[in-house]
Amino acid sequence: MTTINLTKNSYGTQLKFEHSHSTIQFNMNVVPTEKVTALFLTHFSIDAQEKILSSKLMAELPIYLSKEAFELRQQLILLGELEKTQLNYKIIPVNVPVTISDFTITAFLSDSIHTGSLAFLIEDDDHKRAFFTGDTRLNGPHKKRTKKWIRHINQSPLDALILDANYEPNINDYTEITILDHLTKRLKINELTAITLFNDNLHLVYSLTVMAKKLDKIVVLNSKLNHLLAYFYPESETLLVDSSSVPVIKNNPAKYILIDVKANSDLFTIAPENRYVLADHFENNKNKNIFSISSHLCQLDVHELLNRLSVSPKQLIVMDQNFTDNTVSY
Repeated sequence: MTTINLTKNSYGTQLKFEHSHSTIQFNMNVVPTEKVTALFLTHFSIDAQEKILSSKLMAELPIYLSKEAFELRQQLILLGELEKTQLNYKIIPVNVPVTISDFTITAFLSDSIHTGSLAFLIEDDDHKRAFFTGDTRLNGPHKKRTKKWIRHINQSPLDALILDANYEPNINDYTEITILDHLTKRLKINELTAITLFNDNLHLVYSLTVMAKKLDKIVVLNSKLNHLLAYFYPESETLLVDSSSVPVIKNNPAKYILIDVKANSDLFTIAPENRYVLADHFENNKNKNIFSISSHLCQLDVHELLNRLSVSPKQLIVMDQNFTDNTVSY
């Protein structure tokens, strides 16, 4: 029998599967507190690696992630944003079952704000099936990815469905798609504009460059975003903010949209007339230029997802910020 173990510690919520003498762990922002067979990252971030490095148990432990997430790590190292380490990272193929100890793991690309984000189907040698969504949405720009893993898990009964969700009704004002429609109307104005993002959502940055081009404007990026966007979206048209581009921007400020460029930089003597902030969720904030964008499943998404499943899972486990310690067996 496999045990799904959910615990909370100072790092966050740990999700572990224990079967016989094998333990595998799924999460991107916590590290094992005991020896496990393998660690699977739903997505990669600088914060994740720093926490992984804090564990002495990680020297030889295989750490599985997607090809895109691995490439993101490599690019962050090139940028000097991340320390180069000898951790045992392994690229896991998508849509291909991989046997690791007592478990068969199938990784699926998912619709998330994170580059190379994965969802996982976990099967044990008793033919029990559990699915972990990781960070995902149903109404983002990569809907086809979500539809693909929904079709796959519908092929056989599901014993457990584990959702990484903000289980609250209507917390988000916009999806990543509708916010672009909204901003398109607002950015038709003939003034310099600045947009601040609260996460490195590269696809959203790319979408903003496409939007800007339609408005006959150009997106201006800091060096980090400009490098990453050129790597993952080489077709994007952007301008790097530096000593040579600042005079060009000043000469015709209405043509430019600054994304995560500090307006108080010594390079600038002009400040944007319009400022917008795009983030996950702001409580009780009446600033009309701050927009909340969905980055996780919300309550409405959970209901929609369950309606898409041909067979209801025997157990539904929601990992939200209010989740309490719990252990469930199936």
